[in-house]
Amino acid sequence: MLVVDDQCLIAILGGETLPRFEHADDFATTFTWHYRAARAIGSGPGTGALSRRFGRLTPSQQLEVTALMNDLPIGIGTVASRTVVPVMSVLFAISPANLLTLEAVATALVLDATIVTAVESTLLERTARAAHIDVVVVELK
Repeated sequence: MLVVDDQCLIAILGGETLPRFEHADDFATTFTWHYRAARAIGSGPGTGALSRRFGRLTPSQQLEVTALMNDLPIGIGTVASRTVVPVMSVLFAISPANLLTLEAVATALVLDATIVTAVESTLLERTARAAHIDVVVVELK
């Protein structure tokens, strides 16, 4: 099981495989990463990393990703907030961090998963290490 960030989520929905995880088919994401990706594709062309990633897709891929973002396919799950929030609270006491980081690490803990991101984050790596969760940074196309 892999917990993927917003950039990886757009890449997967666009048909890209994740480097080092070419055969993976069991993914999850967080509500925050899902929202950030959906917001980026719904707000039209922009200069941010997520908007640029979406903008590089063909028009037909963009339509497909938009539809899938609104109804995540089987194989990409989320964990209910009633399950994740208590874990986030405990994590904060161990390793204070922001919402995005705590939600990602808590989701990975609940799912016994590895976190896969397209961007390095010292805070995420430190918090994940405190929780004995692996973080892998991949280079997307």
